[in-house]
Amino acid sequence: MKKESVKAQASIITIVLIILVSLVAVIIVWNVVNGVMKKSTSQVDVDSFALKGEVAYSLSSDKSSADVSVFRPAGGSSVSVSGIKLVFEDTDGLLHIYEDYSIYPGELETKFYSIKSTDLNPRLDSFSKLKKISLYYVYIKDGKNVTTGIEITTSTKPAPNNVTNPNNPPTNTYNPVVCNATFDIDGDHYGNASSGCLGLDCNDNNNRAWVNMSLYADIDSDGYGFGSQMVYCLNGTVPFGNSTIGDDCNDTSSVQRPNATEILNNELDENCDGYGDINSCMTLRSSNKAYKLTDNILNVPADSNCIEFSTGTNITLDLNDKSIVGTCRIEPYPNCDTNWACSYTNQSSCISNNCSWNSGSCSPNYNCWNYYGNATACVQNNCTLFYSEDMVQSQYGIYGRYSVSNISVINGKITNFSFIIYLEQLKNGGIFNNLELSGCTNKYTWENATYIDYYSQGFYFSYSNRSVVTNIVLDGFSEGIFENYAYYNNISNININNFGRVIYLSYADMNSFKNINAGSPGYLPMYLYRAKSNIFSNIDIAKPKSNTNMMQVYYSDSNSFSNLTLCGNVTARNAKDIYSYTSNTNQYTAVRCNSSRIYTSGSTPAPTCSVSC
Repeated sequence: MKKESVKAQASIITIVLIILVSLVAVIIVWNVVNGVMKKSTSQVDVDSFALKGEVAYSLSSDKSSADVSVFRPAGGSSVSVSGIKLVFEDTDGLLHIYEDYSIYPGELETKFYSIKSTDLNPRLDSFSKLKKISLYYVYIKDGKNVTTGIEITTSTKPAPNNVTNPNNPPTNTYNPVVCNATFDIDGDHYGNASSGCLGLDCNDNNNRAWVNMSLYADIDSDGYGFGSQMVYCLNGTVPFGNSTIGDDCNDTSSVQRPNATEILNNELDENCDGYGDINSCMTLRSSNKAYKLTDNILNVPADSNCIEFSTGTNITLDLNDKSIVGTCRIEPYPNCDTNWACSYTNQSSCISNNCSWNSGSCSPNYNCWNYYGNATACVQNNCTLFYSEDMVQSQYGIYGRYSVSNISVINGKITNFSFIIYLEQLKNGGIFNNLELSGCTNKYTWENATYIDYYSQGFYFSYSNRSVVTNIVLDGFSEGIFENYAYYNNISNININNFGRVIYLSYADMNSFKNINAGSPGYLPMYLYRAKSNIFSNIDIAKPKSNTNMMQVYYSDSNSFSNLTLCGNVTARNAKDIYSYTSNTNQYTAVRCNSSRIYTSGSTPAPTCSVSC
């Protein structure tokens, strides 16, 4: 029995010791935790986390709730705020915690909380016992979520929100005698008195708001908003997701904003000036976009295109008074001896100088010229005068194809391409304004007339409709404007020099050509083939030096010609000012030409000259 009693006493002692050790451990842990929670700002290396902030509060009249403002929780380069802890310390030294983890990482704003005493853990009987509030941040550092928090600052007494808000400086000096509860109902030091309060209060029933702010929505948080301004009654601090500055051209991307650095040739408008900047040949394929040339594009390789409009609609290219320059490369043709002549259809070869296949015969030093059926004419058999060399050029300066519509090219120069502007199957073409277009300068001379000895065109419309072309200078083309199955195009204010034809229409209807001034043409300046219901007015074509018709109308009906100057070379062999073949119901008004130089066959009414040359 005695041994059993000793054992029982030992067990009791062991249990008591365990309990004592446990109590000591609890006390130590409590003191450690309590000590950490009560650290002051000076005891924490706040700057190393680049976190700054402030907390202020006001209590309800019955002390059952507290309105708490947390100013500008800001994350640095290595830190993003993801939550906050508000620790309420009462006069008994007990701690009551309120937590919010709904903050987006990196969110920058002023947070407002209306906290009831029952929202705290543990609950607080009354805020009348409140001693202070401490603010802690839960943050993400180096990709890791640190949940212990850091004490940033403490508020030992209620303070009006504006005192710590540099974005809303007071307009008056605060006078608590004048700015009393009668004029400052919510106690934020702003009220309805003209003096005494810091300023007028836009909502005197809310001590968290006292000034009207005009803000834009700023979805991408790049400091620039969009849309219409909205007015909010706030505390002078711009809330997250808003901005006082508008003019953001894309508020879903922080890359695009006013004053951003522009990146060339990526089709984006980074700096929101309305243009994507380009300085090289490229394909444009984005709808409702405008592009601007920042530098000249030079030396586009031979047989290459430069700007292609591929897909989309409402696309503008502003050349910005810059130039796109292609390549002209000369390839000489061979000379031919006295028994051979240069081929018209294949200038790189020679043909037998034999006129037996037609009615003409030529001397050994001449060959037959069968252009437009004039087999009786002879030209000197010398390849240095007739098709002496050819040009290999860049292909398309501007190319728009069927999958694009409503394109615009304006304000600049394009030169040295086979086709400067080529539109293929555009139902709604576009606008072409204020352009200087020129081809390669290689020419040949025959009968004192200047020709362009290669196939090149300023504008080529193939199955392309409804374009507006105005204020254009054309220089150095076999054909200035060519339309093939093209309708409803409006072309005006054109100056053209060093060319073969001014206008060539093939199955092209209901187009308008106005105010065209052309220098001396090389051959057949106006040619209509099966073209109907077109309007031609105020067209002045200088007298050519070669043997060529001025206007040739084949199987083309219901066209209107007014105020045209078509005075051909009276010394030229068999050339006509107007040549009309099987073309009916055309109207000729105020046309200046030589009546003796009109040819008509099967055309009713016959063309007439209103004014003689």
